[in-house]
Amino acid sequence: MQYLANENIPLSAILALRNSGIDIHSIKEIFPGAKDETVLALAIKENAILLTFDKDFGEWVFKNKSNKPKGIILLRFTPLSAEHITRELKKLFSIQIAFPNFFAVANEEKVRVVPL
Repeated sequence: MQYLANENIPLSAILALRNSGIDIHSIKEIFPGAKDETVLALAIKENAILLTFDKDFGEWVFKNKSNKPKGIILLRFTPLSAEHITRELKKLFSIQIAFPNFFAVANEEKVRVVPL
């Protein structure tokens, strides 16, 4: 499964996830400063699940019934450090949720998924 991390995910967390075998790319590396619409278009083009702290993506996807990415994971916890984000993402990826075709909201205690 391929993931695309929005700019609000630290690059050090991205690199740590890659080192643990996660196929993840970063907007910071590919297209820094990209607008939300561009980030969504890239996620759709790459058939990737978008990973973000930005709740605007959920609003955009559910209001606009047009093209949608493979999935979106909205992170809803306070990012204390890049290491904290890395730990939480590794924990999230280890629980074997079928993220494709879902909008997932993840905090430190639970994950809620809604079909796209």
